[in-house]
Amino acid sequence: PLTQSSLYSFAELFSYMLAERARPPLRGRIVPPVTFEDIEPVFTKALSQIHMGLEMLKLDFGFMYGRKHTMTTLHKFLE
Repeated sequence: PLTQSSLYSFAELFSYMLAERARPPLRGRIVPPVTFEDIEPVFTKALSQIHMGLEMLKLDFGFMYGRKHTMTTLHKFLE
């Protein structure tokens, strides 16, 4: 699965895209429309990555940083 930092970066990109879309266009910049159908497959993939990460933690593959640290970081991200 994706690393937590990759997943966090990915979430920030979507947040930025949505914020930019809500802003009025500046300097002739045109933000292309994004539909739910465009975002849904990516969102579904992100959810599956979170699910796979949680399953790996159940199998105790969080050995690099320790289970507690990994779960704390994941929960911070999901808030």
